[in-house]
Amino acid sequence: SVEDAKDLTQDFFARLIERKDWERLSPERGSFRGFLKRALKNFMIDAARREQARRPGEGLFLFRFEEVRDAHPTVDPEKAFDREWIKTVLRDSIRDLELRLKKEGSSNLFDVFRLYCLPEDGSGDPSESSRFLKGELEGRTYADVAATLGLRESDVRKRLARCRAVLREIVLERVREYSTSEDEVMAEFEKIVRG
Repeated sequence: SVEDAKDLTQDFFARLIERKDWERLSPERGSFRGFLKRALKNFMIDAARREQARRPGEGLFLFRFEEVRDAHPTVDPEKAFDREWIKTVLRDSIRDLELRLKKEGSSNLFDVFRLYCLPEDGSGDPSESSRFLKGELEGRTYADVAATLGLRESDVRKRLARCRAVLREIVLERVREYSTSEDEVMAEFEKIVRG
């Protein structure tokens, strides 16, 4: 259930903090994201084992994570984790883009970006990340945005190019926070662009 998932998520992070597992992290052993994925996988296996052990009359049921994944092929936990990670990175980066442009006195640039790249409902849910960095939202044109804002199409193109360049910088800054090498940064950035 949703409530169980929330409880497990809270328990996972509480135990992670309590045990101070992050203190054993080192760049040689892999990325922070990889650490989180492995820690979450192990936590979920342990949680399933605890749940089975609580049921009286039933023996402890051991299983391999891969077997459960194969039994439910429509839900790939690693892909779901990656998808949520990407959404979070993009959502936070888009928020930072808006704040940075406001701070620079260039809110009008974000208006163009918002109209051209973000869903009309204002959710800013980055389900198709590449459109934020290089593509266009289906059904919207430079002419539409230009007409709405009273700009020329060439101005819309220039402002979008500027927003995307700043957004790329912000995303790369975020990725560098948890990556161990420039190669890893670029590989991670490519994953984000591909969505």
